[in-house]
Amino acid sequence: METGAAAQIITIEMVRTYLDRLAASVMERDFDTFSGMYELPFVIHTRLHRYERRTLEELRASFDLWQRTIVVNQVTAVVLRPRRIESFGPDMLMVDYDADLLNGAQKMLPTFGNVVLMRRRGGIWRMEQAMTGTENDSDSLFLRVDPENPQPQTETYILDQRPKKD
Repeated sequence: METGAAAQIITIEMVRTYLDRLAASVMERDFDTFSGMYELPFVIHTRLHRYERRTLEELRASFDLWQRTIVVNQVTAVVLRPRRIESFGPDMLMVDYDADLLNGAQKMLPTFGNVVLMRRRGGIWRMEQAMTGTENDSDSLFLRVDPENPQPQTETYILDQRPKKD
């Protein structure tokens, strides 16, 4: 997601374009595009584990995990849908999105949620951290989602009850 001087406002279309490009990179086996979308070190928090990708070789392991999952599950489309975007100034975003791996119209894994921290440096948006609904650790062979509880938290709790500005 690159922006020029005229495109300083963060829009949902920018985020959708970024997520579409990410999905296309894994479906097209395009590691160069995939790796350019991440800031190293990249931290991943799954439901069971935390690990880092410090080098391109380590990031390649995450890409390979996607590739094995796509092949084994005969995935024909990866669909990433933004649910919520929060901006922390002009160069930092939290993006909450759902992921579906499909074969035609059939889900090959349960839908799983992700929340990513993105930063813009030199006009380029990259992911720095991800919290994902998968259960993977750093040496998993395939993406794993708990089928009994794929979306453990679907409610948003607002703790600050101050009056909103009009």
